[in-house]
Amino acid sequence: MNDMCGIVGIIDPGGLDEQELQDFSEMLVRCEERGHAATGAFNDAMDHAKRALPASDFVNTQEFKDFIRKSAGKTWIVGHCRLPSRGSPEDEENNHPVFIEGQEQKAMVVHNGTFYCPAHDKDTSKSDTFIALWITENDDLEGGENLMAAIEKIHGLTRDSPSVFVMGTKDALGFCKSYGKPLVFNTEGNRVAFASTEKILGKEPAREMENSQVHCFTKQGATWEVRDLSEE
Repeated sequence: MNDMCGIVGIIDPGGLDEQELQDFSEMLVRCEERGHAATGAFNDAMDHAKRALPASDFVNTQEFKDFIRKSAGKTWIVGHCRLPSRGSPEDEENNHPVFIEGQEQKAMVVHNGTFYCPAHDKDTSKSDTFIALWITENDDLEGGENLMAAIEKIHGLTRDSPSVFVMGTKDALGFCKSYGKPLVFNTEGNRVAFASTEKILGKEPAREMENSQVHCFTKQGATWEVRDLSEE
């Protein structure tokens, strides 16, 4: 049974090289098994590309090739394969990465899971992932501490629903997991690769993100912070 969308990514404080970008592309294609309605990606310069195509087709588009070229030397890259639960993939805004119109330079989000809250009624045509942005759209997201506060707010909204969010700005990359949706990490030196499953990751060893945790990687100083919110 498909467990909804898939997430992949690579962080390298030294700058993404050609091999890492090739690894990312291959991970994204393997991720297609979790969702084939749409595929997208973004990096820490807030460059992005997305189309209502399965990953195996998307990686051959000129749009994706141009995006990969722009991603060389960047600090991280994140990808998503979508299995829609709410919000048609024909509306490109619903496909991931998701961002608020006019604020794409502020933050981008990818999400695996589903949840509901009254804020959905703001626009019933939009995917639930938009809620994560709506509740943070007026927040200062600059720097790791501010992004950590934002993803803790997202965790408070989704803690009772199976969800994993990855939210990126130009300064930091945050991870938020409630329960029920997997995300695994592999660390080699300063390089961190992550994916929804070990099979998609394609590397060992793989450690799974625990329930009720938020993580934040901050570009300045290449610091990684983990907070356990299970008792809150």
